[in-house]
Amino acid sequence: MNHSETKTSPCRVDVWTKAHKKKNGEPVNSEVAETFDLVEEYKKDPAMSSTTSVNEDILTKVLGLEKNTYMRAFGRGVTRSKLQIVSKRDDHLMMIEGQCKDLKDKMQHMEQLIVSLMKNQNTSTQSEEQSNANVQSNSYIHSTQSVKNHTFGSKCKILDWIGSGEIIAEGYFISSDPKDEVHHVPLGPSAMKVGIDLVRKNDAFLWRSLTVMSTIEDAIGSIISWPTDKVIIR
Repeated sequence: MNHSETKTSPCRVDVWTKAHKKKNGEPVNSEVAETFDLVEEYKKDPAMSSTTSVNEDILTKVLGLEKNTYMRAFGRGVTRSKLQIVSKRDDHLMMIEGQCKDLKDKMQHMEQLIVSLMKNQNTSTQSEEQSNANVQSNSYIHSTQSVKNHTFGSKCKILDWIGSGEIIAEGYFISSDPKDEVHHVPLGPSAMKVGIDLVRKNDAFLWRSLTVMSTIEDAIGSIISWPTDKVIIR
């Protein structure tokens, strides 16, 4: 048997036709032979051949509607009302199967979209993390390179860290080692440890306030931390 062939249920007219043939394939009588000829004529119409309605199929067109509850070619016990119920059930099942297929296709499409979005999100997150890491690395390298030639005691000017850029004090460079501590707090990256000798703007706020110091005036003669980009070393 060829596995590519699909099995289909015989239609009502085929069952009736087979039941009215002799063993040698001939019609059981002349009246049936005439009916066979009419059936073959109707089969030439694709619309008639494809219909599944017992009220409009070829057998009904040739022989007319049954005059009693018995339905041709369906055997005993099958009535028109029962057949209509079964037909409605089959139609409903076909509709449900179609809806299930549509839902399955939509679910597969949604899964593909979710996978694609997750991949894009992961790629974006990794790119952002790498970008931030590069910025931090470049900032640290820049700050390190900018102070590597400076030695302890080099004179410096302190700029306002808030953004005005004006010189608010003068002092001397001590260190830019992130591990160094200023008042028991690690200096950290992109910062300098400086001493304050002269104040030009008394009320300028410290970068890192302390309990006993909040303005640059309070830091005269003391050591404080300050942003690297806000220190000019001479």
